[in-house]
Amino acid sequence: MKKLIICISLLFVGSLHAQTIKFTIEGVVQNPKNAKFLPGK
Repeated sequence: MKKLIICISLLFVGSLHAQTIKFTIEGVVQNPKNAKFLPGK
C-alpha cells in the first residue's frame, strides 16, 4: 500500500511539471486571405 501511494504521488508531481513547458511558434502567413486563424483580422 505504501508503494502505491508513492507511485501515485510521483505521477501527480510529474504531471504538474509536464504542464510548465513553454514554447513559441514563429512564422509568416503566405496567403492571409485564406487564413482561418489570423489574430487582428
